[in-house]
Amino acid sequence: MQRGRPSTTKRSPFGERLAEARKQAGLSQTELGEKLGLSQRAIAHWERRRSSLYADQVVTLCKVLGVSPEYLFGIKSARSKPGRASKLHDQIKQIEQLPKADQNYVSRFLAQVLSGPGKKSS
Repeated sequence: MQRGRPSTTKRSPFGERLAEARKQAGLSQTELGEKLGLSQRAIAHWERRRSSLYADQVVTLCKVLGVSPEYLFGIKSARSKPGRASKLHDQIKQIEQLPKADQNYVSRFLAQVLSGPGKKSS
């Protein structure tokens, strides 16, 4: 739910990418601010005005939003769609938390599936 009146200030290219990444991550300005220990006004300022960020703020911002600094600064596209990690990425993280024996089982299963029909896995 939007509060207050919408800004009439045109966003900078950085602000555009930041706002897009924030929205793709499913976060409001308030929620992003809370994750960074900042106010909603600070996030709005970053999105609307030229701002100087500290390096540690950029690193944390990128981790929270799931994008690279290169994406935010417009150097290159970090990935085709900033935001939430893929389902496969989430599953890999879950597998990493399994006991070693279960990880080995999943690994053998994947090797068999990936080798295709009629092929022997190594």
